Amino acid sequence: MRKVGFTLVEIIVVISIVALILTIMFPVLSSTRNSAKTILCQNNIRQIGTIFSLYHADNDCLPYATNISPVSAQTTNDASVDLPGPRWFYYLGLMPDRYAQQKSILQCPSKKYSEPKFKHNIQWGNYGVNWSVCKSPRFSLATRYREFEGKQTKLTSLRNPSKTLLLVDSGYSWIAWFHTIADDHPTRAILTGNKTIDQIYLPGASVNWSNTLWLDHEEDARLGRHPGKTVNCLFTDGHSENRKADDLVVQPLNHGQFVNRSPLWKP
Repeated sequence: MRKVGFTLVEIIVVISIVALILTIMFPVLSSTRNSAKTILCQNNIRQIGTIFSLYHADNDCLPYATNISPVSAQTTNDASVDLPGPRWFYYLGLMPDRYAQQKSILQCPSKKYSEPKFKHNIQWGNYGVNWSVCKSPRFSLATRYREFEGKQTKLTSLRNPSKTLLLVDSGYSWIAWFHTIADDHPTRAILTGNKTIDQIYLPGASVNWSNTLWLDHEEDARLGRHPGKTVNCLFTDGHSENRKADDLVVQPLNHGQFVNRSPLWKP
């Protein structure tokens, strides 16, 4: 009488087939999961864009990126890695706790940090406003950053709103054109000197491989946040795009000229 059951060879064959299927499916599932996170990120940026529009409708201007001068109860900072003062999301009414444990449209679902002071810090690894559009109040910054100071921007003052960035995937809650330039370039060198501002980056940009970064930021900065080393962008006219990070990088030329700085970064 034949015994009911599987032979050792049959078991090995089944295990091998299952392992092969998992090997084939894992990259597909991983890619699908990453694509889903990118779509969630795009939705976050669109929602934030709507809130920017409402703010502008009520105030006839965009909010400041940050007001570094005052230290108040309206700050969301960790003194070891952040600068003091309220940020643009405070002015928009989206003020979170410093360490936001609950999901928020301010949090990129593809954020890759592991250190607690960065992982749950809303300032780092989420979205940054373009510092040339959402500026800081006059006389609130060191002299070398004076081009980023001024009155709050009116959308009607922008010449190419469909081509000028407002919000983008970023290492910090604001980002400037010079953060896409190599650390050792003279243009970048004259704008260094603040430990927080020096660490801001555009995720996935090739220039990050040559820049000095905090260890916890290296994966996000160098390998990128979304498939294809892309970033999600919101432009000042309200439309959003998914673009290659390197397409947003500013290239310095001779005699103080730049490729890709205006109107993309500087209106």
